Amino acid sequence: MTQQTLLTFLNKKRQTSLSTIYTQFNCTTPKSKKRVKTLLTALDEQKLLSYNTKTSRVTVQGGDTQKKRRKQPAAQYSYSNSRVFRYTENPMDDLKIIKEKYDIPRDFLPLITKEVEDKVWEKTADDPREDLRESFIITIDGADSKDLDDAVSISKSLFGTWELGVHIADVSHYVPQNTALDIEAKHRANSYYFINKVTPMLPKELSNELCSLNPNEEKKTMSIFIKFDRDGNVKSYRITPSVIKSSYRMTYDRVEEIIKGASEKDQKLRKNILMMNQLFRILNKKRLQSGGVDFNFREKKIILDDDGNPVKVYQKDRQDSERLIEEFMLAANQAAGEFLTKNGMGLYRVHDIPPSEKYSKLQNFAAKIGYKLSTVPDSKDLQKFIASLDGLPMQMSGEILALRSMAQAVYQQDNIGHFGLGFELYSHFTSPIRRYADLVVHRLIKYYLFKKGKPPYTSDELDSIAGHISSQERIAMEAERDLFKIKSVRFMKSKEGQTLKGKISSVANFGVFLEDADTGIEAMMRYTDMPNYMIFDENSLTAYNRNRTIVYSIGMAVEFRIVKVNIEKAFIDADNLTIIK
Repeated sequence: MTQQTLLTFLNKKRQTSLSTIYTQFNCTTPKSKKRVKTLLTALDEQKLLSYNTKTSRVTVQGGDTQKKRRKQPAAQYSYSNSRVFRYTENPMDDLKIIKEKYDIPRDFLPLITKEVEDKVWEKTADDPREDLRESFIITIDGADSKDLDDAVSISKSLFGTWELGVHIADVSHYVPQNTALDIEAKHRANSYYFINKVTPMLPKELSNELCSLNPNEEKKTMSIFIKFDRDGNVKSYRITPSVIKSSYRMTYDRVEEIIKGASEKDQKLRKNILMMNQLFRILNKKRLQSGGVDFNFREKKIILDDDGNPVKVYQKDRQDSERLIEEFMLAANQAAGEFLTKNGMGLYRVHDIPPSEKYSKLQNFAAKIGYKLSTVPDSKDLQKFIASLDGLPMQMSGEILALRSMAQAVYQQDNIGHFGLGFELYSHFTSPIRRYADLVVHRLIKYYLFKKGKPPYTSDELDSIAGHISSQERIAMEAERDLFKIKSVRFMKSKEGQTLKGKISSVANFGVFLEDADTGIEAMMRYTDMPNYMIFDENSLTAYNRNRTIVYSIGMAVEFRIVKVNIEKAFIDADNLTIIK
């Protein structure tokens, strides 16, 4: 049960009792009943309903409950630095400037290096492990990836049921709690991926070697085995420490080729990949039908030379091989979330329902094209709305507005579900080499499996960790985005004076953003540089002149000229904007 599902039920009832809610959501245990009370208290604090603890009555006031909702209770994390940072003519300075701007850690301290040299993990006894070294297990990653933290296996019974194995590097074994290694990993909170360089959460001796699930090497892992019926419903799951020996280090490109029919000498490998593709399609279809919101935006890529100069910028669609691994990781993360909920304290990846102000704008937009979105945000309804835009002129506008309406996903101890994925329970389990959240989850799971000593964290400690890693995640995203932006600006310097074709990618109150069709790089043309006085409509994300003979909207095909590229400030200015009929 999430805030979303509870709100939807209550919005229909308007007034009900606690016992009715228990019956509706099959709450039979003290723990499940306590969760209902926790959610009701939170919704009462947000002024979405009235919860009388003495009479056990719940009342939803008339009108739009979403309008009464206060801002998302979880903190909205962002980074602020009052210093002004300017880029130089030397592209090798870009990363240095960004690391300084965002205070990103550099080298590991000698104390941490010494712990790695001394193999600090050998001071702690290992957990019992299931021996999976003879099992057929493979990794599937990008060609340049060095920190391979997940591997997969699959089997299918004669009755059509599936067993998916997701095997994750057991980083918790190599990073004992409260060591200098652990304290530094917590401080960093995640790895930073800067196009062709990585600032890792863990020293490379662990991230690229000891923990990385390299082929034909024995590796300590945490394995989740999930059994699905033929329709993709979870029948059971189990979690166990394990030891594996990956048979192949596969790339997304090679797996994509096999999926599309390319020949493969190892028939066992080919058979397993095709089975994985079958299960992926079943799980993906089920998730989208259950309310998962899917934005299929193209990914932008940059290739740099040895001097940091961008030599190629291009866009690519997500391959099925990438989506396959994503779907399997989602299934494992769901199972981890459910396991934590059944056993006690947990650290969850949560995504609240859209904030009221943003959702209202999306409702207004949808109404103008004849679609009535639900009063209370519902992920299933939102996915249907996005699907209804397919092929329409305003498709891009609607998708961007829907994306902007979303709340921020964060980490917290109180589970409120994940709106965007349509999941009631979700934790991060599958990337402990590059995310501290996953390392915390592994430690909690191990404690619940073996109940050795006291719990690894107190409730207050989990709250503190959740806030810190949520904040650091935002910093990583902004820093990675800034590097991509300055490299894009450098690439466009040689395009000054050229006319490009593309589309309007965004409309703001000061101008329009124009996306080059080939590279996906954005330039901007201000309204003050246009021959006509332009009026910005925030609800429809359009701009128009006084008599509406000129209207600019997102997704519109245009031509424009790159008039100035300012490397120091990372700006690309355009003019001569022309709509392509």
